[in-house]
Amino acid sequence: AEALAGYRLRADVVPESFRAEALGEALSARVEGARVLWARASRGREVLGELLVEAGASFEQVVTYRNEDVIAWPSETLERLASGMIDWIGLSSPSIARGVARLAAESGASLDSTRLASISPVTSQAARDAGLQVSAEAVNYTWDGLLEAIVAAES
Repeated sequence: AEALAGYRLRADVVPESFRAEALGEALSARVEGARVLWARASRGREVLGELLVEAGASFEQVVTYRNEDVIAWPSETLERLASGMIDWIGLSSPSIARGVARLAAESGASLDSTRLASISPVTSQAARDAGLQVSAEAVNYTWDGLLEAIVAAES
């Protein structure tokens, strides 16, 4: 909503938390019979569309940007991980959590001396499902919330 205000636009609905479930709940009373076009990333959960269709909306999606996996971590990153120079890795989406797990496994990099912080419960679950251990989880599902979780875990 704040970013829109910078363009002199106003958000009609702002959910309580930054999760698809919260946005779907906030919109559900307003979308019956509405035609919704959702611009989204190539990798994302289907939750919002499902909730809006359940609420009576006609829902269509269009991918506006694509997430692509990197093949390998840069050698500098591997060296820093090996020497214990990376204290934290921030996981800001389920696909990033899965990517970190894959890259660590494929490179043989140990994450034993590096702690992982997650931006949300959904991302934490994806990390655990990928075999990662989450040391901190944001209360507010934003980058600021992620950083606050790291600070709290360090205290």
